[in-house]
Amino acid sequence: MTLRADSYGSVEAVRALTRHLLDGAATFSATTRPTLAEVEGMIDRWSAVLNVDLINREVTVPVAADSPARLVCDQWVIRQAAAEVELTQRGTGWNADEGSRIQALRMDTGEAVASSVAAALRKAGLLAHGNARDGLSFTGTSVAVFTRGQFDA
Repeated sequence: MTLRADSYGSVEAVRALTRHLLDGAATFSATTRPTLAEVEGMIDRWSAVLNVDLINREVTVPVAADSPARLVCDQWVIRQAAAEVELTQRGTGWNADEGSRIQALRMDTGEAVASSVAAALRKAGLLAHGNARDGLSFTGTSVAVFTRGQFDA
């Protein structure tokens, strides 16, 4: 399995945050916990969560690879996937207490990141202003329904 074309981050970046869980292995593989395929799946799923939030804000996905906004998307997905890798291990440090790994890795939902990325792209002129409903034609005419005789007997 490989990462989807619209995914953010990388297995290597997740490994950088979770190397202590590999028990001496150089990278994720078929024999590690989680496996390489499982980590790639985590990255793909968290990327999908972020992409849906970006699409809801009229941002074309995936975000361009050569932009600071892409780095923000990468970082959010990496941290979410690293938190899931932590979930595959013992429960110690996975609570709301001070020093908790979840508090360090899962800072927010994708909605805040998507809003921030959309705002930055709008300011840079890379995303048009407006609402998704702008330009819609509901009936093809500007005459109200009740004046067109649709409710006459």
